[in-house]
Amino acid sequence: MSTLKEEMVFYPAVAVPVLKNVAVEPFYVELSDLMGVPVTSPKDLFKLTLFGISPQVVNRLVDLGHGILDIEMVMPRRTLSHRQNKKENLTSDETGRTIRVAKVVALATQVFGGREKALRWLNRTHPVLDEFFTPLGLCRSEEGALLVLDHLNAVDHGFAA
Repeated sequence: MSTLKEEMVFYPAVAVPVLKNVAVEPFYVELSDLMGVPVTSPKDLFKLTLFGISPQVVNRLVDLGHGILDIEMVMPRRTLSHRQNKKENLTSDETGRTIRVAKVVALATQVFGGREKALRWLNRTHPVLDEFFTPLGLCRSEEGALLVLDHLNAVDHGFAA
């Protein structure tokens, strides 16, 4: 049990540069840019979720989304403020919700070729997904986010419009 922490190389509280010689998929490059935290694989996302991320990541996502992304999708504003004041990382659940939204935005950015186009698409209802919720609104739940990710992958591979 004690060897788990010793084996961990990546600690989210510390900025770790992405290795220059490692080929990183464009999705992870975009995800790293969105979150302001180096991410090169699902393993990095697991470690981030395990240890929690800084509340600054949530603020960064909201800022990069030009106010389109709602803090309430991840956590109540008051809780975020509390975490910032106490200099605490987000819980695993809060981190997971933050990563969920970031993954959807990153994939949409990759599929549509830019963040502005992606954010426009994410904030319009699409009958294929749901006629009442925007793709971003669907990301309030894990299942909704999976639905959006599946649709984005289909669009990316030419199977859906």
